[in-house]
Amino acid sequence: LTCSTKNLPKWGFEQGEVSCNPTTRDPNSMWNVEDNHFSKLPNSSVHDLAPSFFSRFIESHKVMLQGNSGLKPKEGEMTSRPWEWPINLRGQWFSAGDDKTRIYLLGNPVIWWANIVFLIIFLFIYSYSSFKCQRGVSESPEITQERENTMVSASWLFLGWGLHYIPFWTMGRVLYVHHYYPALL
Repeated sequence: LTCSTKNLPKWGFEQGEVSCNPTTRDPNSMWNVEDNHFSKLPNSSVHDLAPSFFSRFIESHKVMLQGNSGLKPKEGEMTSRPWEWPINLRGQWFSAGDDKTRIYLLGNPVIWWANIVFLIIFLFIYSYSSFKCQRGVSESPEITQERENTMVSASWLFLGWGLHYIPFWTMGRVLYVHHYYPALL
């Protein structure tokens, strides 16, 4: 819709004449609605129609999941699966625009394998500590407090690692080794 520069007569309240225009970039197609009255509709505010935080949150995640599910690897591109990431089995190729310059992204094996060792040690110590607590083994209060503080801190780190790593096992989209970096940190 567009508005011509010709005003309507008094019966049209001297407003601009409205007509159809196939040109979408016409400067006369900018509209400013000052007021609208319709007695058969209830008087309400635009804020009443605004979606809630949770509905916007769910909608944005649906859009992200839909967009991510459509991602496919390029021809000749190496992808990886989540089980390969902690053991640093395969890296990722990057190209710099031309076919000759290629960069291979691979994690430091010492750091990545040490991460696996620390995860296993944590699970072992956590299981051992839980076993001792269930058996009612008595210890001095200082040792108990120190162990509790250490277990709570380590549990938060383990939870962060799990929340960054485990969801990738359920994804059907194309995955690369760089998706593991937040969990590794």
